[in-house]
Amino acid sequence: MNKIIRVALIGTPNSGKTTIFNELTGARQHVGNYPGVTVEHKSGEIIKDGYQIKFTDLPGTYSLYAYSPEEAVSRNYLIKEKPDIVLNVIDSASLERNLYLSTQLIEMDLPIIFVFNMFDSLIDKTDYDFELLSKLLGGPISKTIGNKGKGIRELLDVIIEFYKESSLRKKIRINYHDEIENEIKKISDVFSKENPDFDFNESDNLRWISVKLLEQDPVFIKEIIQQTDELSYQKLETQVNNSISHINNILKSEPLRLIAEARYGFINGALKEALISKKESKESITDRLDSILLNKYLGLPIFAFFMWLMFQAVFKLGDYPMNWLNMFFAKLSEWLTDIVPSGLLQSLLVDGIIAGVGGILIFTPKIMLLFIFIAFFEDSGYMARAAFIMDRIMHKIGLHGKSFIPMLIGFGCTIPAYMCARTLENKNDRLITMHINTFMSCGGRLPIYILFAGIFFPNNAGNIIFSIYLIGIIFAVATAKLLRVTRFKGEAEPFVMELPPYRMPSFKSIFIHMWERTWQYLKKAGTIILAISIIMWFLFTFPLSADNEPSSLEDSYAGRTGVFISPIFKPLGFDWKLSLASLTGTAGKEVVVSTIGTLFSLSGNSIENNMDSKEEKSSEQEKVMASISKSYHPLIGYNFMLFSLLYFPCIASLVVFQKEAGFKELMFQIAFTLSLAWFVSFIVYQIGRFFI
Repeated sequence: MNKIIRVALIGTPNSGKTTIFNELTGARQHVGNYPGVTVEHKSGEIIKDGYQIKFTDLPGTYSLYAYSPEEAVSRNYLIKEKPDIVLNVIDSASLERNLYLSTQLIEMDLPIIFVFNMFDSLIDKTDYDFELLSKLLGGPISKTIGNKGKGIRELLDVIIEFYKESSLRKKIRINYHDEIENEIKKISDVFSKENPDFDFNESDNLRWISVKLLEQDPVFIKEIIQQTDELSYQKLETQVNNSISHINNILKSEPLRLIAEARYGFINGALKEALISKKESKESITDRLDSILLNKYLGLPIFAFFMWLMFQAVFKLGDYPMNWLNMFFAKLSEWLTDIVPSGLLQSLLVDGIIAGVGGILIFTPKIMLLFIFIAFFEDSGYMARAAFIMDRIMHKIGLHGKSFIPMLIGFGCTIPAYMCARTLENKNDRLITMHINTFMSCGGRLPIYILFAGIFFPNNAGNIIFSIYLIGIIFAVATAKLLRVTRFKGEAEPFVMELPPYRMPSFKSIFIHMWERTWQYLKKAGTIILAISIIMWFLFTFPLSADNEPSSLEDSYAGRTGVFISPIFKPLGFDWKLSLASLTGTAGKEVVVSTIGTLFSLSGNSIENNMDSKEEKSSEQEKVMASISKSYHPLIGYNFMLFSLLYFPCIASLVVFQKEAGFKELMFQIAFTLSLAWFVSFIVYQIGRFFI
């Protein structure tokens, strides 16, 4: 039976922690080169040398002082789960800043392996005696280059050796000013006397508890209150307040600041002690690129150009594999039509499943290309620059650049974007960011854009789709400003944008990132959309007429529903078919395309009266697209894309929204986005109709 080693990974955002986790476990986890990627911890495991090593990837955090949810999650896991080993992943290019988190882990008396990641960026500038530095920090140092997969095998060996050899672990104490040390002793004495059975005493870490009380960590104090009786806490609180007052009077500063200075002093001392030589610094590639990409005048146009180029490439390059898939489903439809007798079963397979699910799957290549571009921007470090570039604009609407990060994630999927808003400490900032994330075009909306842009604007489809994404950003900005001056008044919290160095992403990292999102799309196509396609076929086919043949579309259950709600959408230029597609889109924006595919496939077969010509049957998707083109003007096609952009995302995202923001905000989100989508589409259609 394998021995179990429980390993927790912790590090600052952009340290490459999740990349190391993926390399260690092979898990398909999200990797991004910007803050706030990991909000909840993820797990994976491997077997090596008779050991079952279980890894837990904790949220990225700058410290263990619980300013934000991810800091609280990480600290609570370390306290309560007590892992056998903690892998402290450190960005070697920023040792001093990254080691601040390390000092807090050292104070918790944890078994730490220090993983110096992106090690190549360190040895180009500085040479250290790593054996000495390891002794000063109290744990082994492992050197890795995560995005190239270097040092991973050696790291696994270090984990096993560290687990077996307790002598590799050294107990390190960070010393504070004598006055602070005296007060720590006083608090420890009171705490141990009043709380002999306190849970944290199991780790023999009274010193760490006393330091946290001196720092006045609000989450930690709340936990202390919950686990002690009122009288005991009053005595402890009295001692802590006296100690803070004494330190303020003697040292003329808050304990929190003095403790932080002592930690940085420990870091500087250790680095100077282990320093061998410092190489002559040259202007880095990051500095040279930032002088252009972050230029006050060029930054925003370059960012806009990159986004435009991305959509051009997605549409042009994606056309080829999309056409191949289109041909495949056409042949599949032809084959099924030949072997399955005419009737309801054939209609279900060809007009329901193939037209519905196949109509979604043909867009997979373009969606994969979009996710590849987004993964490249994230992992290279440019995505953080995009947030920095947008910071000036965001400040003008009462937010900051950090709010742009969930918005960028929203281009992939709204659900993780809502969850990423947790990284915003201020509640108003968080709620505004979640509300405006609705206008970021998620992957589910992309098939709608590709379908309608390809049908009505085949020569300028990339530009048309880019304009929709741009309009979404404009509405997000305007809505944020409106909410800031009405429902959520106040200034945005100050935030220093962290800009990680540029790195060439590995193929593996990009593939994992792309495949994770694509797989979510495919799973939805194979489950939810398949089920809804079958349901919609049923609703479009039944009730049967007197001679047991499918009734006309308008007389079907779905047709009656579409006709019933069509007066609401008629001022927007939508007939009952587009009205019904918008309604089904509440289940998932991809369902809009599958609904239209099923509807126009059935409509086409009705018109063609099930002709026997194989030439007619061999191009089901082309028939659907041709039928849509004949049914609507390009203005209506563009207006439908606009409406799909502006009203709320899928039901699954609304469930997450309610969990994160509450029922009141959910109701506001639904009412506001529906009203806005209807009003904007009404204006566009009513003005546009005078020019056609």
